[in-house]
Amino acid sequence: MASHYLYLSSNPIRFTPVNQHTNVFFDEANGEVFTLDRKGGEEDDSALVVVKSLHGKNEVQFRLEHGSQIKSIKFSPNRNILSVLRSSKMVTFINCRNFNFEDIEYRQTCKSQRAEITSFHWTSNTEVVFITNQSVEYYQVNPDRNVVKLLKLYSINVNWAIFQPRFSTLVVSSSASSTLLQPYMFQNGQVNKLPKFEVAKSLTSEVLQERDVVVTVIYGQLYILVLRSVPRSQNVTLSAPSLGSVAGDIVMYALYKDSPARVAAILSVNIPGSFATHIVDNLILVHHLNAKVSLLFDIFHSINDPEQIPTIFPILAPLPIETTRITFLGSELVRGVKEGATYNCEHYAPSWVTFQPNIVIDAKLGCIWQMYVKLNVLETMITDKNQLLDILLLRKKGKEPIIDLCKQALTPGEQNTLQQNPLRGIFDKSSQRRVKIDQSELYSKVLTSFLDNKKANRKFLISVLIDYIRSLNFCRLSVQYCICELLINLIVENKSFYQLHQLLQYRILTDSKPLACLVLSLEKAYPPAFQLAMDMLKRIPSCNEDVVETLLSKKHILAALQYTESIGRGDSVSARKYLELAQNSGDKKLLFTVLNYFENRNLRLRGTPEFATGFIPICV
Repeated sequence: MASHYLYLSSNPIRFTPVNQHTNVFFDEANGEVFTLDRKGGEEDDSALVVVKSLHGKNEVQFRLEHGSQIKSIKFSPNRNILSVLRSSKMVTFINCRNFNFEDIEYRQTCKSQRAEITSFHWTSNTEVVFITNQSVEYYQVNPDRNVVKLLKLYSINVNWAIFQPRFSTLVVSSSASSTLLQPYMFQNGQVNKLPKFEVAKSLTSEVLQERDVVVTVIYGQLYILVLRSVPRSQNVTLSAPSLGSVAGDIVMYALYKDSPARVAAILSVNIPGSFATHIVDNLILVHHLNAKVSLLFDIFHSINDPEQIPTIFPILAPLPIETTRITFLGSELVRGVKEGATYNCEHYAPSWVTFQPNIVIDAKLGCIWQMYVKLNVLETMITDKNQLLDILLLRKKGKEPIIDLCKQALTPGEQNTLQQNPLRGIFDKSSQRRVKIDQSELYSKVLTSFLDNKKANRKFLISVLIDYIRSLNFCRLSVQYCICELLINLIVENKSFYQLHQLLQYRILTDSKPLACLVLSLEKAYPPAFQLAMDMLKRIPSCNEDVVETLLSKKHILAALQYTESIGRGDSVSARKYLELAQNSGDKKLLFTVLNYFENRNLRLRGTPEFATGFIPICV
């Protein structure tokens, strides 16, 4: 069994590690790391700034004056404006369209003379919010006029503040204990001040620390995650003799625009110590920094009833992150590491800094990683395959593990590993699923592999396919021909013609011309198949000619004429064709009936029963 279910990206972003000449800043909103290198000596205080992006944007280099004074530096989201915090009183803006930096700088000071700017965040390409120790100040930046305009100011005592860029949400701690939280949402020059609320206090600390709070988005919902200390239960997640009587859990507060925040769930960590939290593909990762292990949570199937507060336990036992190795080149050397050496990175290190949603920065090594979940190993770790299917269906890269799970569930000897048909589950949960597995993929990668297996239970596979088709019908999805063909061939092989009759009669299978032709080919083995196929063809608007030709091929001439009349094409059919077929049949009564039909048609259309000039009459 695998010993890891988390890993760091194999190609981290590399930057110059922090030292006496180098400062490093990370912009969580844009996913950019700024390295400020000041090696010009005492007389030159400028800094070479190198910007690298996690999102594939081009690397940028430029030089800034007064490098030693820079406390924070960020681009606007479109990289057209550079913003620099050099003092606690003002932010400097520099226009830089296409990285052509203008010589003119323009500045904005905070409104209160006694206030100090602690941080600032871009909420759009031209809007920025300042957080001071006394206020929240919302500004509009006009790069064409080099002007900054105040849009809104809120006076509030700020202990600390956390910004969530996806929803442009700022959460401010304002009370003496820091447990009173005030959220703000910024959009299009407007500020929505949400109702403030108080979070539960911890047993071990009277003051809520910023490091114990995370503002994040899970399954499209905005949450505030608060770590707190609680009495330790007997069901301890991590075995250790010195844990004491205090453990930790994480309280999840759901934020809403039009109603107060409420406790949505409690994550049972049940171990004390320092934690870091990540969100990876809507899975919550809780890293225990002291024990050097991580926990994995999924809240989707637990948060259903707003009247209840569920306690959610980890999906799996705590495990460490998979070993990460990096190789150092000349420009990337750190103290104690030789050039070209491969280094095993220390996980959960004191030099780690984590950012949302899945960023890990080691300033000592000069690396930025992204955290991921190894979905392919969950199959061997999670014994409840129904739970595993529920988890995989909600993951972006869950397709291949789901296909493997389906193969396993249909393999002889493994067919009782799931309480339900996995193919049905794929579409029964279609309203929330993130995995899209086409029917043709299931056919080619899962179902056809069992046709050559003589040990495969055909009746079981028939029941699986019928259940799968029921799920497709429930979700109003057409059943593709490849699935229908496989099912019919299995039914014929098993000689379950009554089952086939029901599937066709009650239109469980999606009508199609190929399917109707397949059913027609079964007439010798099962005579009622002809009428079932004809009924299907008649239901397909584009198959009128096929119905007529099929009837004529069976010498059902009168039935063909009746059908052409029923669809309004009786006046356009060829008399010669039908009369020749009737004459070749050797049935004089049939020939008389067909001739009489066309004579009546001539009388109705041209006022005479005679045929057109050149038509050779047939003698009855």
